[in-house]
Amino acid sequence: MEATHSGIVLAPEDRKHEGLILAQTVTFNTVIAILGKLIKGIRLNYKRQEKIITDISRKLRLKTASYDTKVMNLSGGNQQKVVLAKWLVTNPQILILDEPTRGIDVGAKQEIYKLIYEIVGMGVGVILISSEMPEVINLCDRVYVVREGKITGLLGRKDLSEQTILKYAIGGIGHE
Repeated sequence: MEATHSGIVLAPEDRKHEGLILAQTVTFNTVIAILGKLIKGIRLNYKRQEKIITDISRKLRLKTASYDTKVMNLSGGNQQKVVLAKWLVTNPQILILDEPTRGIDVGAKQEIYKLIYEIVGMGVGVILISSEMPEVINLCDRVYVVREGKITGLLGRKDLSEQTILKYAIGGIGHE
């Protein structure tokens, strides 16, 4: 909670168990992190909630028949968009994405990649944690390679290649 108040949010690797409440609706999952801001006295501001959910769903190109649809009934890619929506409505400064495309199909991956670029374009810093090499090489401006809990390499955009990353990952090059 303290991190969220500081503008740092995490879209976890295991979205189904840590990022979403599957038996709840798209609306519930999207606004849960800002519920306190939507309640005035003892009433929920439904008009504001509807505007927030409509705006963020449009930005993320969320595909659902209704915002009352239970998240468990969405595709993996749309579930991931709901996780992103939940955190983006908090107006974060830093969004940590842990394996953001795990368990989603190739088409949905491309859409998530586009969204990551758009999120960065909105001024949000993104920290990407990924075991997928093409994801790292294509999305990152700077890569820290970590092996056994220690940083073994720091690579800038121009130095990013699968071969170089693997050398650091297996311990072939020392961090200076």
